[in-house]
Amino acid sequence: MKKIVVCIFTLAILLIVAACGIESANTAEETYETNISWEILEEIYIEEYQPSIDYEFAQLEPLGPAEAPVSFELAERIWPKPPEILSLEDLLYDFDYLSGILYENFPFYGPALRKLGLDLHRQKERAREAVLNLHLSGDYSIDSHRLADIISGYIISPMRSMGHISGMQAGTRSFDIQLGLIMNDAGLAIPWFPRLYGHYLYGMFTSPAAIRFYGQSAVNNNADALIQSTFAPNNLSFEIIRQDRVAYMRMHSMNFANFEHDSRLISEFFERIGHFEHLIIDLRGNRGGNAANFMHQVMAPLIDEPASFFYYVFLKQGEHALMFDEFYYLDAKWQAENGLANLYRDGPRFSVRSMIHTLPYANPDDFRYLEIGFMREITVMPSRNPADFRGKVWVLIDGGSLSATEISAALAGQSGFATLVGSPTAGIFGGYTAAFVSLPNTGMIIRYDYGYVTDLEGRSLEEFGVMSHVSNRPGMDALATVLALIDEGNY
Repeated sequence: MKKIVVCIFTLAILLIVAACGIESANTAEETYETNISWEILEEIYIEEYQPSIDYEFAQLEPLGPAEAPVSFELAERIWPKPPEILSLEDLLYDFDYLSGILYENFPFYGPALRKLGLDLHRQKERAREAVLNLHLSGDYSIDSHRLADIISGYIISPMRSMGHISGMQAGTRSFDIQLGLIMNDAGLAIPWFPRLYGHYLYGMFTSPAAIRFYGQSAVNNNADALIQSTFAPNNLSFEIIRQDRVAYMRMHSMNFANFEHDSRLISEFFERIGHFEHLIIDLRGNRGGNAANFMHQVMAPLIDEPASFFYYVFLKQGEHALMFDEFYYLDAKWQAENGLANLYRDGPRFSVRSMIHTLPYANPDDFRYLEIGFMREITVMPSRNPADFRGKVWVLIDGGSLSATEISAALAGQSGFATLVGSPTAGIFGGYTAAFVSLPNTGMIIRYDYGYVTDLEGRSLEEFGVMSHVSNRPGMDALATVLALIDEGNY
């Protein structure tokens, strides 16, 4: 099976440049040791994981000057040209390719069955039968999108975004954001850093097959325009619920394009409420985006000490997942060695067998297929321009809070920054483990998460979501519950 390596970036990575040097895995890197005290692992025997995959792409010619864009020649050497007319064998090859990638790397078969009642193995069998029954038109666009419809109808839509599994659709908000971030990264110029991540993803989105499937989007747009096209002018709402005592702020999304605009509005609001006793931050229905929005706009100005959140990431031992994990690993290592900030830091990789006994809530059926694990830390540092407010912070969550919003809520709750009130989040956590796969013949690009993320006791955050500290009272929503607690002095 052709090896395809891709990656996705957070906004913070884009701002400092995320990528890694082109090296053959034969020149093995030393295991990345952070300067963090991993206290929870001190008494556990750790069998460290050494990356050792021989990447085909590592043997390619150097990409040239850092400021040079990815050439179509490079993209074509990595991604073959699609056939002029798709045959049934071409479509079956693409489907089986995706099916194999998911089987070997996607870790959510168990959670999907228990949470959604969805047997992903059976869904893939049904989808393949549907592909076999296709009557081809001879038109590339029609036939490639028929395959996309089958994949969406049988696999992607029933998963309800679990594991962030999604098919990239041209012209949609998610496609524009993703493409804008990729183009932004590929255009950054730091001469000593080859930016393999950005170049490779840009190569994927501008490959002959992708251009044929998606059109000229990647070629005819610029990064800033794509990202700014998703700007939401009314993303925030503010209210003084009780004068001089209770302030309320709602974040409708954590939109990449809104970072600077929303930062200014939040800063102005914090100036107004410096003397208040309570701040309620409503993240209900917030479908995520960029967790850095919450961390830097909300948390950093309101803390005096670093605030941290720890979780585990576990992987199957599929080649695709291991490739992505090594990219993240080497990127974090490079940034740490060069004094650059990052949203997350990783501990050493270890064998799941060496510490499974320390996870009382780990699901044994899921962990039969997981081989490698590590602890990931997300830390927010206090802002150099702190706000005056130092009252009680409440964060409202529900089943509509997902992705980056769940990371933000978990960070706020575990670090002690806020009390979480409401119902469990959606359970579409991700935890910075996104992967992309491009289907060789049709050019369709699918995103999925390769990391099985748990809390420190082994609970799947994808299955159970982030739990609140305080549940909604009978007959009350989260906001009414908080106000009742404040009135009672019960906090």
